[in-house]
Order: sequence, then C-alpha cells, then structure tokens
Amino acid sequence: MIDTGPSVIQTMPAINCLAAIAQETFKKIPLHLQDKALKIHIIVDNYADEQTLSSLKIKDKYELLGLYRGTPIPIKAFINHFECQDSIFLYRCPIIRYSIENQESIENLVEQVMLHELGHHFGYNERDPLFTN
Repeated sequence: MIDTGPSVIQTMPAINCLAAIAQETFKKIPLHLQDKALKIHIIVDNYADEQTLSSLKIKDKYELLGLYRGTPIPIKAFINHFECQDSIFLYRCPIIRYSIENQESIENLVEQVMLHELGHHFGYNERDPLFTN
C-alpha cells in the first residue's frame, strides 16, 4: 500500500519542477547530441491521455512514465518532409508513484526516463543492447 499521508503529498513535485529536472538532464548530455535534440519539446502532464494509452495497449495509466513522439534521427536522414514535432512526454503521477514504490529519487527517475526517451530520438529501441544498459 502506498503512503499518501500529508508528508508524502507535500513532497510531490509540481509539473514545473519535473520540467526543470528534465531541462537539467538535457544539459548533461554531450554537446554534439544536444545540438541534434534542440527542437524537442518537453511536455509534462499528470498522465498519458486515453488515446495514447489505448494505442500502446496499456490499461493502467500508472504504467507509462514517459514517451517519445516524433521521427527518430536515423529516419530523418532519408526523409525530407516532417509533419510531426519531436516531443518527450513525462507523466508526473506515474513517476511520483514509481518513485515512492521503489524508494527512488524523483530527480534520478526523471533523468532515467529522459535519457530513455532521448534514446528513441537517436534511433534506439528497447531491443538494442546499448539502450537497455
């Protein structure tokens, strides 16, 4: 059971706090990679919307901590026209819940999620050995 007492609620970071942590994480990646990711929008919502969860076949809104939506760089090399804005979504409530359940700091978790989603931007997927380590 998750403790939701007053002390836990007071420590729950606001959306703008998670966005600030995400921006700080972005500054930690090497400059040559930052240059290739400058146009990515970072969006923090409380949860993924129903359409996103449904399209990913996710039933529990707490399962999805983050999402990259866009065209990975390796594909952009072969296509000249892009309709989709590259975005990284961070989902505040699932991140907080995961943090509490796993006794992990919000900062560390947001950093992990950001780096994971940036990996998708650079063309990695969950099956790539370098991506999972």
